[in-house]
Formats: sequence, C-alpha cells, structure tokens
Amino acid sequence: MKKIFACIDGSCMTDAVTEAAIWISKRSSHPINFLHALEPPLPQGSDDLTAIIGLGSQTSLLEQLAKLEQERNKVASQHGQLLLDEAIKKAEHAGLTEIEQQQLPMSLVDALLEHEDNARVMIIGRSGKGHYDDFKVLGSH
Repeated sequence: MKKIFACIDGSCMTDAVTEAAIWISKRSSHPINFLHALEPPLPQGSDDLTAIIGLGSQTSLLEQLAKLEQERNKVASQHGQLLLDEAIKKAEHAGLTEIEQQQLPMSLVDALLEHEDNARVMIIGRSGKGHYDDFKVLGSH
C-alpha cells in the first residue's frame, strides 16, 4: 500500500507537516511514514590542516576532530529520534494506528528518491531548520 511520507526536521514547519500528514491519513486511510533525514554536514572549508599545524600535533588534532564529528552525529541522531517520537505520539493521539518512522543517514532528496515508488503523498515544509521562522525564504529542497 502507498504511504504518506512526512519529512520532519525540527524546524518551525515540523508541526504543520505532522498535522497535514495526520489530516491526509485520516481522510485517505493511507499509513504515515514519518521521515527524518540526517543530512551530511556542509563543508566549512578545507579540512586539510597539515600546513597549519605541526606533524606531531596533527594526529592528535585530527583524532579530536573525528571524536567531535562522532559526537555531533550521535546528538543529531538522538534529536531526530525525539522528533520522530513526538510525531508518532501526535498521530496516535489523533487515533491513527498505521504509523511508521525512519531516520536515514542521507540527504532529504536522496531519501525521497529512495521512497518515491511507495509514496502516495510526500509532505515537506517550505523551509527547513536552517531558515528558522523566516517565511520570506524558500528552502533549498
């Protein structure tokens, strides 16, 4: 059966996306799949620090950077799971029972492409968490 995919990211649009998915599901009897894409971080510049730091401290600094990246990924995953759990609670409170959730380590576009054959409806907000409440800006996806 085709599903309603509701893409949530913690932005100000998350509640609207969740409510729209619930509304459509109640009227169409299609199950909801709440989807959270763990977007890879955008590069902040060159990660090659060899010209800046000495050879001895390079290994230590690179290890610290790797640990920080692991911690960032862990926190992002936990945050995403909290968002999914909250969306599930809202859908259950609305009386829905056919509810799924997924957290995927890929871009939103790749996640949508992966699920397009199983989708009846895909709901995304007009701007993501990077735009906060600036409704003059259309998001990049």
